[in-house]
Amino acid sequence: MKLKIEKIMAREGLLLIALALVLYFALTLCKAVPVVLPKYRAQFADGKEYTITIYPDINYKSAFDSGALLKEIHNPPPGLVSKRINEFAKQANIKSKLLSVKRANSVQLRASGAYSRVMSLPFIIKIFFVYIILLLVRFVNWALGALKA
Repeated sequence: MKLKIEKIMAREGLLLIALALVLYFALTLCKAVPVVLPKYRAQFADGKEYTITIYPDINYKSAFDSGALLKEIHNPPPGLVSKRINEFAKQANIKSKLLSVKRANSVQLRASGAYSRVMSLPFIIKIFFVYIILLLVRFVNWALGALKA
């Protein structure tokens, strides 16, 4: 019985080491986090519709705090959105009134935000989450095998 427990512990240890190596090499290949900028569709009174990319305001405080900068990128404040749309209208010489504004790429922004949050986690926590997921998959495989037998 003791030998069987030691064998299980050794197998789990080797699995964790292999998982850490795979995750480490995967993260070295994916160092740059792709960030999707929010796009808004602006409908003007003349019937024209424009898609406008909203760039964040980068100031001294947010330049050193990547978490705050990513939060502002993925969820820009309404004041920044209206400021960017007014800047666009001024540059494009649009004289008509703005009717509606709606976000055009919500799904991509949520995916980019989730990916950014995962990449900002410490390495050990990433290993822990992947290990838990693999443990659940192995349990389901074991349970299905036990039910078939």
